[in-house]
Amino acid sequence: MPKVDLQYSHGALPAASIGPLTDELTGFLLARRGLPDTPQARANVWWFAREQQAYVAGAAPAQPLVTITFTIYAGGMDAAQVEGLIADGTRAVKAISPEARVWLLVDEVEPANWGVEGRPGRPAAPPARA
Repeated sequence: MPKVDLQYSHGALPAASIGPLTDELTGFLLARRGLPDTPQARANVWWFAREQQAYVAGAAPAQPLVTITFTIYAGGMDAAQVEGLIADGTRAVKAISPEARVWLLVDEVEPANWGVEGRPGRPAAPPARA
């Protein structure tokens, strides 16, 4: 189950854009991982979005800031897939907030280091890479 954190500085993204943005980025994540874009697959991608105060060297940032962290199991994506997801995500945010500075991270977690509902995570084997 991918977990995605979207954080953005005050006013960086209009509230009405968050749902459509997370929906679009979910599609990009599934496509880049080679997974089917189905309601069941989408239900396994959890998003946590929050607007917050941001500072750069103790002052308000000169431009809007957006960070997106995709937490997935290790080995779920190769370098080309990660690069594509970073490009896709950046374009999607910039379409809403062209002046935003966008930071995307893909955090890969070993299966033994996560769990769901009190049980250690045991993901299915990653899709075969061509």
